[in-house]
Amino acid sequence: MAPIAGPLTTTPNQVADQNVLALNSAMFDLYSTAGRVFQRNILAQHPLILGLFSGAGGASSSTARASHRSRRRRCRSSTS
Repeated sequence: MAPIAGPLTTTPNQVADQNVLALNSAMFDLYSTAGRVFQRNILAQHPLILGLFSGAGGASSSTARASHRSRRRRCRSSTS
């Protein structure tokens, strides 16, 4: 191949760039694995509570709205 394309020469800067890119690519797997372990450890020590907000003025779910309605009914029936 050398007689057709000529000798392949790479500069030290090209070698360094290739090495850095190879290291960066190899580290993605390590970062991904470490991120999953870190997330699992944090969630094991600090439980996370999620709420789904509907935008209906503070009611976070249909259950909250239903309990609010039943309280209103009880208040109305007790005043009559």
